[in-house]
Amino acid sequence: MDVAEAMYRRISVRDFLPDPVDDELLRRLLTDASFAASGGNVQPWRIYVVNGESMARFREYLTTQPPVEEPEYDIYPKGLTEPYRTSRFELGEQMYAL
Repeated sequence: MDVAEAMYRRISVRDFLPDPVDDELLRRLLTDASFAASGGNVQPWRIYVVNGESMARFREYLTTQPPVEEPEYDIYPKGLTEPYRTSRFELGEQMYAL
């Protein structure tokens, strides 16, 4: 794959299906990911697969936690002015329309 193809094929995932992911598929994906470049092998990788009853308990736990801190900076600028505001929404509709 070249750079142009990578740009055209990229997606932005904003939601996930509720269907469980097969354990064998997870194993294969994690094995494949272990061969990815890692910038000097300095990333402290820890992978935890949580599903089923463990996931239910984890979700319940998360609902009892205080809200997270505010981010250091805004991902999207506040008060986006024209023509950028309209352009952003129009492009989003074009890119993500079904």
